[in-house]
Amino acid sequence: MIRCYAALFLFIAIGFSTKAQQHPQYSLFSYNEAVYNPGMVGLDDFLSITAHGRYQWTGIEGSPTSQNISAQLPLFPIKSDIGLVVINNQQGLQRNTEASLQFNYRLIQRRITVAIGAQAGFMQSALNGAKIITPNGDYEGETINHNDPILSEGWTDAIKPVIAAGIGLVGKNVSAGVS
Repeated sequence: MIRCYAALFLFIAIGFSTKAQQHPQYSLFSYNEAVYNPGMVGLDDFLSITAHGRYQWTGIEGSPTSQNISAQLPLFPIKSDIGLVVINNQQGLQRNTEASLQFNYRLIQRRITVAIGAQAGFMQSALNGAKIITPNGDYEGETINHNDPILSEGWTDAIKPVIAAGIGLVGKNVSAGVS
């Protein structure tokens, strides 16, 4: 039990001292809690595969779009759960695509299940520099010259790591989590 309290304290201390990017926003997030919190992975106690999409301002070029697919599976013999999340989010000229594996361990399993989880993966961030217009740029015909050495004249991308941690609590009439 002391290890449980130590893990909870460590999780809360790290959570208050770190800052990160914001996940895409979806409606009805309670149907896919694992996208936001690796502590909630598999707590439905069955294989779950979900897909969500959000298309805002349909018909306007560069409008925000988001899609995600997740799969979760409980591993009862070792009191754990695993999951996979793939997220694609495009806003304007920027696109982020993420793929992560999730794992949690069930600490308490009585009337209420409490689990602590972790997530690791990678994200590709891309920016379409060909669509950027600068005040001093030259855009005659097919020529793209931003007159800025930092800006790209086409797609640029970078891959970065993604890590997350969370605690999930699920009971007959309650579901809560911190991530």
